[in-house]
Parts: sequence; C-alpha cells; structure tokens
Amino acid sequence: MKIISFFFCLTCLPVLLGAQGKTPQEYEKSYPTDFYEAIDFMKQNKTLFMQEFGKEVGEVRVIAAIAFPEMVRYSELSNMFETATIETLYVRFGTKYADFSIGIFQMKPSFIENIELYLKDNRLSGFTDVWQYSEELEYDIRQKRITRIKTLKWQLRYLRAFYAIIAHKFPSQLIGTEEKVRFLAAAYNRGFDKTAGEILRWSKVIAFPHGLRYTGKQYNYSDIAYYFYYKYSTSIF
Repeated sequence: MKIISFFFCLTCLPVLLGAQGKTPQEYEKSYPTDFYEAIDFMKQNKTLFMQEFGKEVGEVRVIAAIAFPEMVRYSELSNMFETATIETLYVRFGTKYADFSIGIFQMKPSFIENIELYLKDNRLSGFTDVWQYSEELEYDIRQKRITRIKTLKWQLRYLRAFYAIIAHKFPSQLIGTEEKVRFLAAAYNRGFDKTAGEILRWSKVIAFPHGLRYTGKQYNYSDIAYYFYYKYSTSIF
C-alpha cells in the first residue's frame, strides 16, 4: 500500500532576517484575514485556555505564541477533507500509512504518539490521562486518539503536555522569555525528539510555511511566534 503522509514544514524583532526571508510584520500584512481570525479565536476561547492552565497566565501566553503560526495557516475546510479521506488509514494501519495535521493547532497523530510515549516513559506527574487508555486494541486506541485530537480541549491538553516535556528535557533552554518562546516554537515546528542543537538551529531557519525546498519568500516560525507573544498575547490573556 502506498504510504500517505502530509507534512506541513514549515516595534522591532531582535533577530534580523536575511534577504531571502520576510519579517513577521510582513507575514501579518500578507495574511491579514487569517492572522486576525486566529487572534479572535483565542479571544473567543480564552476560557478554555485558562481552564487548562489555571492561573498561569505567563504559560498561557507562551503556549498561545508557539502554536499561533499554525493557527494562522489552519483552514477548517481543507482540514475536514484531509481528515475524512485518510483518517481510516491511520486508524487501521498507523502513522506509517497516514500522518496528517488535525485541528486549529495542526497536530499530527505521530506528534501525539511521541508525547504519550515520553510521558509514559518518564512518568511526568499530572498527565496520566494523556497516555493511559481504557481501550486495549491498537485500532481502538488510534480511534480514541483521533477523537481527542479533533477537540480544542484535548489540543490544549496536548500543548500543556508538550510544554512540560520541553521543560523536563531541555530546562537550560527555557531561561529568558524570548529564548523560551523561540526554542519552544522551534521544537513545536521541528519536533521535540530532536537535539537541543538542532532545535536551536531550526529556530533561525527560514522555511515557513512551505518547507525548505520552496524557493520563494518565506518566514521564520520562531520569529512569528515571538512577534505574536510581545505584540498581542498580553491583550488577550
């Protein structure tokens, strides 16, 4: 069977982009409708954000920032068709046959599986409900996982788990606010299974939203995340 996989690679900012890259300000101007719809979505769902993170407003702002670029890119209509056509393949055969982005934060089943495995292996407190399933068969577990990913409540839960994993795995990288946001954003976009060196390297790569092979103008994922953090997050949370 042919493997089907959907990979979506990727005031003044302190990092200057090269000639081949555009600034976050240009990103905002290039996609104004999607940009402000993402901000409005956060405002409308502020209660759910706060319910997951409690009184940790600082954490909410950081989490919102690292997922923000994906929120801008998200298309509910295309997401629905993509999921409808390949969801069954994942449930039956796993990520080797179908790995696709789902929901407002564009999470893939493989990303969630990695989160579950790390939480289970390291027994991070407060996340037993994320990696434990009452279902026994892999088919049923994958179906349950898909059902979860489709809800904002669980996507927020996974984001908090991701945050906890990074804090556990790379504590020395989460010192200053800017460094924290940029590193977390790069890890979210690149993968937390990578080394700290690779994540830091990726935080400077200009490959969003079309990936490294695209020859046109692109953006840096971490720059967009930090731009949202310092310009918009405090007015929302």
